[in-house]
Amino acid sequence: MHISLFLVVICALVESYGELVPVLSAEEEDMRISLAKCISEASDQNFKPFEVITISLAPILNDTSYYQSTALDGLLLPELFDKNKWTLLVKQPSWGRPSMFQSHTYLTFTKSDSYVIQLNDFTKIENQLHYLKRHPSWNPHAKFIIILTSYYENEGHLLEFITRRMWWCDILNGVIILADKNKAANFNIYSWFPFSDGSCGNKFNKLLHIDSCYDGVMTNNTDWFPNKLPPKMNNCTIHVRTLDYPPYIVKPQRVGNTSYYHIRKGLEAQLMNLVASTCNVYMQYEIVKNDSVGDFAWPANQSTGLMGALKRGDADIAVASLSATWQRHLNLDSTSAYFQDSVGFCVPHSDETSQWEKLSGIMDSSIWFGVIITVAVFIVIIKFLSHQKINPEERPIYADGGNVAMKILAISIGNAVNLQPKSNQVRFFLMMWIIFSLQFDTAYQTYLMSALTNLEYSFQIRTVDDILDSDLEVLFRPDDMKYFMGSSTTRQSQEIVARWKVCNDLDECLRRTAYKKDSVIAASRLYIQYAKSSYISKTGLPLLFCIQEQIVSFPVVAYMRHGFPLQHKFDNIISSINSAGYLQRFEQDLFQEKNFTGGFKNTSTEEDFLDVDVKNKLLTFGHIKPIFMMLFGGYVISSFAFLMELFLYKYAHRLKTFFRHKIG
Repeated sequence: MHISLFLVVICALVESYGELVPVLSAEEEDMRISLAKCISEASDQNFKPFEVITISLAPILNDTSYYQSTALDGLLLPELFDKNKWTLLVKQPSWGRPSMFQSHTYLTFTKSDSYVIQLNDFTKIENQLHYLKRHPSWNPHAKFIIILTSYYENEGHLLEFITRRMWWCDILNGVIILADKNKAANFNIYSWFPFSDGSCGNKFNKLLHIDSCYDGVMTNNTDWFPNKLPPKMNNCTIHVRTLDYPPYIVKPQRVGNTSYYHIRKGLEAQLMNLVASTCNVYMQYEIVKNDSVGDFAWPANQSTGLMGALKRGDADIAVASLSATWQRHLNLDSTSAYFQDSVGFCVPHSDETSQWEKLSGIMDSSIWFGVIITVAVFIVIIKFLSHQKINPEERPIYADGGNVAMKILAISIGNAVNLQPKSNQVRFFLMMWIIFSLQFDTAYQTYLMSALTNLEYSFQIRTVDDILDSDLEVLFRPDDMKYFMGSSTTRQSQEIVARWKVCNDLDECLRRTAYKKDSVIAASRLYIQYAKSSYISKTGLPLLFCIQEQIVSFPVVAYMRHGFPLQHKFDNIISSINSAGYLQRFEQDLFQEKNFTGGFKNTSTEEDFLDVDVKNKLLTFGHIKPIFMMLFGGYVISSFAFLMELFLYKYAHRLKTFFRHKIG
């Protein structure tokens, strides 16, 4: 391929109070040629073909405190171009205008793989890096070559100054090329290993002289960009921001009066802790209150919550069931996906049908209507067949409709009939009624037992349309609203967005949905799956019902501040952990422990939210106690009437006998 390297050249203009020197001395000319050849040779050895190289050139200054600056553009650019590199020259960069990068075309910029930055004043390193950072191709994980073309007496101070500024910009793979003041046209190459000698990136004066170059010839031919991350990271502190968000983060415990927490349980907490033990770092957790994830808003491109902490550099990593968005990828680094989660609706579980409704609805009204018609038909037939003109042998009692009804009722409730019919016709129909009563009674008792023992519920919301048809409020975490805002053209999305309410405390919103039954909550499926088993009534009935329709399915990633030096190391470890099946084991163990120990904190009880009307729906002994009292009262009255009747009968019999003897 003709184009072996894509070269982006960016000339960062530095304020100058003099003019460029048109004529160079022989020594300066040799320095230019030697330096150009050294950079060309270094690019061959350390830069891969087809990589993107950003070159930031500095103009020559006429300053008496330095030797005259050495420019690269006259020799280096032709040297690189002759090797079939693509060259793009930008002399007056206008980076940093927010309007330039507000569209999705921001995603199409290729990140630079390497940087070559020339300095004629080492104090301008911050300006150079500032310009580069504001361009969408900025990549702090790239390889950096910093070139100083002037001589300096205090090289140690210079190297420490540049190294410190590079580390502030999260540059790990960087070398500094410094002109050798003791040997003309010779250049020394220095590199910094931030985690050597047990340090954690805080010893900026510990640079190593790794190589020298003269006229394109390397002294040691060493690798300028080796792996600077040791297997064990000296127990360096990694700042992690997260939310109290089960099952990803479970039971965080505050460390004294500080803002830090110990977190041992949770899918992502266990993942981060396993990463920490693998590479010997210390995860220092902080909890962001009010479930604030935050996101990036244009044109200021600022954020709050977890994302804001990463953007400002207040934290290194953020975890809390975070989904990938293009705004976050533009501003932050991330790991590969290690969980698959989704957002769905959970609604109040429908109430159990009251016992009165169960008793009244044991059989359909049409069945009772059919029974009444059947009774009437049997009464008419038996009365007709018992008429003396038609059947003179039959007892007269069966010719009366009221008596027939009493006999049929007695048979229905299992009582004996004292006067049985004589004719075969009437006996046949009574036998048919006995069979019908036996079957109907069996069916009724079966339905009765089923109604009293099985759970029956009222209407249950099962679809998004059912939610929209109800008068329930729709509660969302602010972070989850983006799934509807992007598709607000649909009728469902428009109606949900119009009705949504901010939920800053998922636990409180979940309790409200479960107990007050006046709202719908949209939340992570894993969160609901972990939490809903704690929302059970005293009778063992569920209080939440999650509908099958999903709002969106998304991969879960961990975000890191842009340029976090350990990003690739952590990403590789997380991928290995995920491939080994540890995350599935974490999930299985966590849910099993939750089921056995009730790990989800639910401080509310059913009585805190249960209405009096709901309590009265339950059929208890108190409801049927008046029936037994009335029955007992009837027994008492009937017993008293029997005793009175017996007493009066005996008293009247004695009076009758007395007067009979007197008269007689």
